[in-house]
Amino acid sequence: MRLLKKFFWIVIMMPLGVVLATLMVINRHEVGFYYNPFVPKELAQPWPLPFFYYLLGALIVGTIIGGMATWFAQGRWRKVARKRSREARDMRKKADDLMQQVEMSKQVNAVPQLTSGN
Repeated sequence: MRLLKKFFWIVIMMPLGVVLATLMVINRHEVGFYYNPFVPKELAQPWPLPFFYYLLGALIVGTIIGGMATWFAQGRWRKVARKRSREARDMRKKADDLMQQVEMSKQVNAVPQLTSGN
């Protein structure tokens, strides 16, 4: 598992970081972001920011949306895991109770019976 993590970081994340850093250095010029596409450009007020801010923003928003989609898609599996965990806890409690009953019955049977000496 540790080797797989190293492989992931070396083969995938390092080149991705290099590409992202290159894009950030190359795209330093300001770009206007028009948040209302229906107003003519002459009347609209743009948000002038360096282009790499928009790239980073798109990356962050995409990561958040992807994470949320994965979270919701795996919801039924988490529900099944909670149910099975609850069942396992209940079974463990029942087993412990039965073991206590067995121990108590062994102790009761181990007590010597007093008989009359007639």
